[in-house]
Amino acid sequence: MTNINRTDRIEDIYALGEILGEGMDGEVRKAVHKTNGQQCAVKIISKTAMDEDEIAALTNEINILSEIDHPNVVKLYEAFETDEKLYIVLELMEGGELFDRIIESEFFSENEAKEVLLPIIDAVSY
Repeated sequence: MTNINRTDRIEDIYALGEILGEGMDGEVRKAVHKTNGQQCAVKIISKTAMDEDEIAALTNEINILSEIDHPNVVKLYEAFETDEKLYIVLELMEGGELFDRIIESEFFSENEAKEVLLPIIDAVSY
């Protein structure tokens, strides 16, 4: 089963907005669904530097993520593919990076660590 939409253009369904992050292979942008107004994040990955095996592995990851339904795992809504790019539409996770929050904290108590780790352990267990 594939969840990559090969017929629609992402721009027809989502309004792409500000860049939330950038990496070697692409970027993540904030987006809004044009019909229902739902905010999301769109990971845009350039396929030009990837070989067929890497693209197949990424497609497999998308298929696996589409089967996961857990409150502590980011939700995959859909994916789009062009000849040059792969667009992965994900739940928008706001609140910043965990690492940054730990560094900013002068003291990270055992109770705070428990509150952070329990949802992570729950998701990994799932």
